[in-house]
Amino acid sequence: MGAKEKSILKNASKSPVLGKLPFLLFLAFLGVIYIANANYSHKKLREIQHTQQEIKSLRWESMGLKSQLSAKTKRSQVVKSMADANLQLPRQQLKKIIVPRKQ
Repeated sequence: MGAKEKSILKNASKSPVLGKLPFLLFLAFLGVIYIANANYSHKKLREIQHTQQEIKSLRWESMGLKSQLSAKTKRSQVVKSMADANLQLPRQQLKKIIVPRKQ
C-alpha cells in the first residue's frame, strides 16, 4: 500500500459515518431478514387459513354425503327402490349355505 492509500484509510476511520459503516450494514442486513421473515410468516398464515377453510368445506360435504347415504339405506327406502325395479323381498327367511372345504 502506498502512503496515499494509508492516509485515506486513516481519514476514513476518523470519519463518524464511515467508522460506523459496518454496524450500519449489519443493521440493514438484520432489517432485510426481519422483513423477509415477516413476509414468510404471513404467507404461511394465509396457507394455513386456506387449508382450514378447505377442511371445513370438506367436513360439511362429508356430513351431507353421510346423511344422504343413511337416508338411502333405510329399509323403507330400499323396499321402495326394489318396487321401482319390479323386485320383491323374499317372503321366507334367508338360508345360509355352507360349503365344506376340501382337505
